[in-house]
Amino acid sequence: MSVGQFLVPGAGKTIRLAGVTAVFKVVDDRKPGDYVVLEVTADPNFTGPGPHMHSTLEELFYVLDGEFDFFVGNEVQRVGAGSFINVPPGVMHDYRNPGTTPARFLGIASPAGLDRYFEDIRDLIASGNLHDAEALRQLRLRHDTLEPEGTPPGHWTLRQ
Repeated sequence: MSVGQFLVPGAGKTIRLAGVTAVFKVVDDRKPGDYVVLEVTADPNFTGPGPHMHSTLEELFYVLDGEFDFFVGNEVQRVGAGSFINVPPGVMHDYRNPGTTPARFLGIASPAGLDRYFEDIRDLIASGNLHDAEALRQLRLRHDTLEPEGTPPGHWTLRQ
């Protein structure tokens, strides 16, 4: 039986990728929860992961510091600290840090497994195969991450 868990600031499973650091506070090796919790710090001008959607994964974002431009469905909004974004399965989404300072959000994803996606992306980068379109496509398919066909990454603009 689990007795709970306390983590000090910065503690957790840390995965660094170009422009973003994710500290997973809860990963899928715990039961009974079927979710992960992560704190993401996006570098200034981070252009995001690119538009994508998940067929089963739901993501929740709570902005802690700074501002993000969030693309969800057909809408783009600039959001600041205290903002909450819910992205249900099947909805195209992306995020960027448009600012000149780091921005942070707390994310919750269910079902669990997003930490393994970050690890696999990190490993693909380390192997020098990030630009291998087929390897990246297979990785994303394994992790329920689908990209729009015919749309170049980052192809959306903020509506003021």
